[in-house]
Amino acid sequence: QKGEYHGEYLSYYENTSFNPSMNKDNNPWEGKIKTVYTYVNGQKTGVHKEYDKYENLVIEEELKDGVRNGFYKRYENGKVKVEGTYLNDKKEGLYTVHKSDNFKDVFTFSNGLKNGLYKNYYGDVVIKCGTYSNDLIEGEWKEFDNSGNIFLESAYLNDTLNGVYKKYKGEVVIEEGQYSNGLMTGSWKEYNNQGVLTKDYSYFEDRLEGSYKKYSGNITVEKGQYSNGLMTGKWVFRYPNGNKKAEGEYVNGNGTDNGIKGSSISSPGIPKNGRDGVWTIHHDNGIEYEMAIWDEGRVL
Repeated sequence: QKGEYHGEYLSYYENTSFNPSMNKDNNPWEGKIKTVYTYVNGQKTGVHKEYDKYENLVIEEELKDGVRNGFYKRYENGKVKVEGTYLNDKKEGLYTVHKSDNFKDVFTFSNGLKNGLYKNYYGDVVIKCGTYSNDLIEGEWKEFDNSGNIFLESAYLNDTLNGVYKKYKGEVVIEEGQYSNGLMTGSWKEYNNQGVLTKDYSYFEDRLEGSYKKYSGNITVEKGQYSNGLMTGKWVFRYPNGNKKAEGEYVNGNGTDNGIKGSSISSPGIPKNGRDGVWTIHHDNGIEYEMAIWDEGRVL
């Protein structure tokens, strides 16, 4: 129609585009193509290309009636950086982001939102995978090392950790527990690289709560209770041979030696903060060699 663009349209780098002091005769970018469009009845339709001042392709995309419809590619240093498809100006289907020569993210889009499978690659190896729902992380997610061995398994609800959580070493689970609304909850366990239980404890709203046990083989080397994230009540410590190492009670112990001054009691590996009442320390043969009375973390 009259007054509407139709056919191929090209724009060029001009003298004023980069350095106003340059004139037409000494501008190295003068006359180099900047953009290429095709117009149909006044609307950009077909393949659109953009170039930088060094004639490198920067964007290549398909348009229809002035908006993105079809393939889309963005380049950096001559390599594809981003590639995917659009439908009515919204991302649709697979959409790939090349982070480097070795790493890339592959998303699935629907109606402009991340919906469906996501994969992160190292070369040809998937190192992370999971699903999105309306742009939110959802369901089971897994992470792998660069050789494809799993090291983390977790579950999400509305972009928040919720459900089973497991860490792996090789094919062995070395830690497992549960999340609820992003907070650690319920029973948690830790294992050594052979899959033997080393710790058994519980959380409530991200704080240690209830029974706590630490193992060396089949020997319980630490046993006590937590309340609101603090050590409380009677605790018993043992050597790996099963003999008693120490015994006493805590009141709001934070699991450190913080705030303890002037104590001559030697008990490596046994927190002093929060000790209360009678505490005994033993040699590895089980014989008691020290006894002290504590009051709110201080030796009397």
